[in-house]
Amino acid sequence: MADTAHHHDHPPGEHHPHVVPMSLLISVISALMALTVITVLAAKVDLGAMNVPVALAIATIKGTLVAAFFMHLRWDKPFNTIVLITSIGMAALLLLIASMDMKAVMGEKDLDYAVTEMKRLRKEAAAKAAGKEVPDDQIHSVLYPKEHGGEHSSGEHGSAPVDEEMKKAAMDAKFTLGPLLSKASDPPNNPTTPEKITLGKALYFEGRMSKSNQISCNSCHQLDKYGVDGEKTSPGHEGKRGERNSPTVYNAAFHSMQFWDGRADSLEEQAKGPILNPIEMGMPSEGSVIARLKEIKGYEPLFKAAFPGEEDPITYDNVAKAIAAFERTLIMRAPFDDWVDGKHDALTKEQAEGYLLFKSTGCTQCHTGPTMGGNDLKKLGDRVPYQGANFEAEDLGRFAVTKKEGDKHFFKVPSLRNISKTGPYFHDGSIATLEEAVKLMAKHQLEKELDDEATKKIVAFLESLTGTIDPVLAKPPALPK
Repeated sequence: MADTAHHHDHPPGEHHPHVVPMSLLISVISALMALTVITVLAAKVDLGAMNVPVALAIATIKGTLVAAFFMHLRWDKPFNTIVLITSIGMAALLLLIASMDMKAVMGEKDLDYAVTEMKRLRKEAAAKAAGKEVPDDQIHSVLYPKEHGGEHSSGEHGSAPVDEEMKKAAMDAKFTLGPLLSKASDPPNNPTTPEKITLGKALYFEGRMSKSNQISCNSCHQLDKYGVDGEKTSPGHEGKRGERNSPTVYNAAFHSMQFWDGRADSLEEQAKGPILNPIEMGMPSEGSVIARLKEIKGYEPLFKAAFPGEEDPITYDNVAKAIAAFERTLIMRAPFDDWVDGKHDALTKEQAEGYLLFKSTGCTQCHTGPTMGGNDLKKLGDRVPYQGANFEAEDLGRFAVTKKEGDKHFFKVPSLRNISKTGPYFHDGSIATLEEAVKLMAKHQLEKELDDEATKKIVAFLESLTGTIDPVLAKPPALPK
């Protein structure tokens, strides 16, 4: 009966794998295929809180089948042990991941978020397949089922507790936009030091770097007014005005480009421009700026402290580096950041609803990231031609830099941080109110008409992006003599 010998009868050192019956092979493959089909179907069916456990169970069964199949092929104990340990380890890992995920969700007391998010995605996918858009009220009903008499409704009027609504919207905002960092990173060639910041602040407020001895960086970007001057366009040398509105300097350290046409790649490069601009500060050359600073004896020790080891540290490059180092301290967080970081009462219900409208309208297509702008160029009047005052003739935006026809009327997407305090709006300061700016952007960039109620909520959300000015940071320093 040698042909029927069991595995324990094998001579030492020999290995006789079992012959796998074709029926068993077909059964295992069929079972795996069936489980795969079930997985696909389960992903398309709303199982509520059971979605994750079902997926985990299917994965475990599939893993067990594969492990058992290989164990059948090879019956020696060392191999069995390896397969079993691996299988148990994989199952434990899956359970650990699932439990950690559930713990994180329970920590937020928001067990329905994954389910509602899947519902929302399914609605959007179905609508897109049918060539339709999902109405805002449907999106809202998915995010907030309690308000619409859903299965989890509570209370006489079917309205959800405000804190639960805040959590859902805040979680969405955290992944869509994210909170602002509290510190900007330094470029390799200009590490920030306290000495540079001290020098940079003095230079930022230094009117003697202008031809008239009166205009400084702070003249147009006033730190006690959220980094702007409130003018349509700023008065410069001899009262001349440029054609563009002065953007805020707060949080500019997080922008990938500077100026409305994006012509500067860094704060250092930007700082060099206005000083030599004949309409702004009016200095004729870099040399004239350095000569003026060297006449002020009090600057010499400040430059030497900020740039130690340099034989002649008072240079135009170092002027720009010091100003940029100071500007990297001009970081201003807002209630919105506390909200997405977990302080769910930092925003009102109206502001949270305003965020959802802001997103569903399509505003986040351009106003991206924690700064909600500052890192891209977009054509003004992308969907519906913009007919501002002398728009075609006066300012062609990015075209002035590249001379490319396709860059006409492309402007930097402004950051929405502190937007409620930095009017008037648009590149030319032609729009007086935030409400009007919101409606015009929806119309010309997204081809959507916003009613007064929607506009009011979006503006309320934008007000949550307003931070608090640091009076010490904004206070003018005693300038060197």
